[in-house]
Amino acid sequence: MHESPCPSNTNSGQFDTIKNQGDVVAMFFGHDHVNTFEVNYQGIDLVATPGVGFASYGDELRGVRLITIHESDTSTYETQVITYQSLYGDDLMASLRFDMMANETNLWTKIWSTVVYYTLKALYSFAS
Repeated sequence: MHESPCPSNTNSGQFDTIKNQGDVVAMFFGHDHVNTFEVNYQGIDLVATPGVGFASYGDELRGVRLITIHESDTSTYETQVITYQSLYGDDLMASLRFDMMANETNLWTKIWSTVVYYTLKALYSFAS
């Protein structure tokens, strides 16, 4: 949990209704941009998914959640978060692209990253 969750202040009874249904294994949520936690509450997994776009706050750990449900046994599932960092690791050019596009990056970092990125890109294309 990287930030406080943002649940509603009003109990609409939705969770109790879903629990009473008896066949719900997990519920997946977004909106809390940097949370990736999974917790079991009263027999139902509550799973937070981070933001994926560059137009929100967060860092290179933002990503998407992949959920695999097996047709032969729908009472189980597998899930993982695929992050920007897990896709690109320590790749310098990917890191520069991230800094150029992410909203939380300040203007000077965006400018510096853009200059370095396009300079390196030109050098790489010139060398090959």
